[in-house]
Amino acid sequence: MNQTLYLGDRGSGKTHALISHFEDWLRQGVPSHRIVAVTGHRRQHAAAFRDALLSRWEQPVGELNLWVLPHAFQELILSHQHLLSEQPLHCLQSSELLFLMRYFHRQAGADYFEVPANDAAFFQHLLRRYLRCSENLLWGGTLAQRTRQLEVSPQAEAANAFLQAFAAWLRAEKPQLLDLRVQIEALTSLLDQPQVQQFLSGYTHWLIDDLDETRPFEQTLLQALTRSAEAVIWAGNPQGGTERLLGAYPDFLQQLAQQPGIQTQQLPARAPLTPLVEGIRAALLGTPGSEAPPALQLSWYQDMHQMYAALVMQVQQALAEGLSLDQMVCVTWALDAFAARQLQQHFAQAHLPVQIYRGREPLPQEPLLNALLSLLRLVLWPLFQADARLPSLRGLDMLQIMALCTDLSPFERAELMQQHGDDLKAWGAWLQLAAATRPDIAHLQETTSQLRARYATADAADLYAVAEALWQQLLAPRQGHLSPEIQAGLQQLFDILSRHALLALPGSAQELLLQLLNQYLMTDAELSETALPHLRIMTLYRLCELRHVSARQIWFDLSSASWEQPVNHPLDNALLLSPAWPLDQPWSLLAEEHFTRERLAALVHKGLQYGQTPPLLLAARYDAQARPQPHNLLTGILAAENC
Repeated sequence: MNQTLYLGDRGSGKTHALISHFEDWLRQGVPSHRIVAVTGHRRQHAAAFRDALLSRWEQPVGELNLWVLPHAFQELILSHQHLLSEQPLHCLQSSELLFLMRYFHRQAGADYFEVPANDAAFFQHLLRRYLRCSENLLWGGTLAQRTRQLEVSPQAEAANAFLQAFAAWLRAEKPQLLDLRVQIEALTSLLDQPQVQQFLSGYTHWLIDDLDETRPFEQTLLQALTRSAEAVIWAGNPQGGTERLLGAYPDFLQQLAQQPGIQTQQLPARAPLTPLVEGIRAALLGTPGSEAPPALQLSWYQDMHQMYAALVMQVQQALAEGLSLDQMVCVTWALDAFAARQLQQHFAQAHLPVQIYRGREPLPQEPLLNALLSLLRLVLWPLFQADARLPSLRGLDMLQIMALCTDLSPFERAELMQQHGDDLKAWGAWLQLAAATRPDIAHLQETTSQLRARYATADAADLYAVAEALWQQLLAPRQGHLSPEIQAGLQQLFDILSRHALLALPGSAQELLLQLLNQYLMTDAELSETALPHLRIMTLYRLCELRHVSARQIWFDLSSASWEQPVNHPLDNALLLSPAWPLDQPWSLLAEEHFTRERLAALVHKGLQYGQTPPLLLAARYDAQARPQPHNLLTGILAAENC
């Protein structure tokens, strides 16, 4: 087997080196369908790889096998599922795992620990612990040993017991539902099957990009998949090795480079901001003897409102200089719902379209989607009214239903709101009377009554079927052209409902509706192409994950304490649950602080390199709650205070 490992920082040409090998193989007569390119963890990375290849190779290429992890592993399992089970298999998403985990806790979780019903963050930490253990291949005795020797949380052992019981319940009750741990086991088992080996023998040449961002289970599976290949070309960023938050593990790159028969090529750095980037990184890490980074201009503002206004002005100034909106990106550390609304309002006042990427995004707060969820509650209200966790319908919800499902004028709707307010019984009585004289009201009442009778028990309640009927019979006939954002939101909602219908859990519709209303169910955000240019606003983490290159970066809210906030939770400790952390090295606050600084240095180092010029820097002296924001480590290094 011919193996080569390319090592280089961002911009050194690793991906171009892989594409050059692809071209060489095509010239040598290797059919394109025998070549596999593993392009990373985002579909847009695969699209960028394809576009770069096609721009350089002018002849027809043929079939392209561009793999995106871990989706490619899941597709391999599903395409050979007949070797594993007689039943159709379903690979679970993280949002579905969270739903199942909360469902299981309602059934048996009290045997392990009590959690407040509305504590979504606790289950998020449990979910991340579950996924982190799966990604790092830490289970059973290995995890128990790490917990005993390293973890300090008194709930760690209880969490292990709960997650072990959850995994056992999932295997026993729903063997067709594959979580990440079972997916790894299933694919490992399939690789020993003659049919699968015959299938994989058709892939003789492999290109694997961004190896530094792969996780231990992916590294293990990639090595198993390529063991019979004729040629494998690897590429990774040794500087990315400290980005454990992004899933990068430097040890694997080092181990791979030391394997016999692998040729290692170090690529020179070609990033234009190298002195600035390296200086900031060294200063953040406190590297002895390092030179101070070149000075940058950091602009301070009295409060968040003034800072957001200045952010808009900087964008307008860049537009006046000839840049377009899609050539710019605004970067910060954290984007909660409040900050997102504030940013949208400031840019809307300036008539500047924006796209805000928060990583995992809930359903958009659109009137049409809200009305559909309100109609779901209206139909299924008799089933779930005893559950205090479910918010009751309000007058505003009824008003929105009337606006989108009836011919009532704005004046009539306002009068109804004034008369009935939040009194649902009064709204119901009015519907009964109005249905006798108004066909539109009669249609609304008949549709909801028929659906309520059809799904009269909790076990029979099917949110997907109810939502589809409500959309087709009440909402869709009255809609004209829908914006791409609303179409995407509707598709997202129906995808969530259809996927959860596959879980087939008794009485789970109530839990699903609760999680939808509380926005617990989210999906990963991809950079989307729009017809008109938009200004993209995202976190530094998202910038690094998406590898978004721009002509102008504007970093804002640099004084926020969140830049130095520890990332580790007692139940979700990225350090202690990493195989890179030795068992003989106990946890300490000093190690936690060092990791926080290391993580910040790595992300700043990588994020700056996606800008073609030095960034503009904005900070506020007070946050949204009027709490003073003093100099932190980052602002102290980036620039001297400028009043």
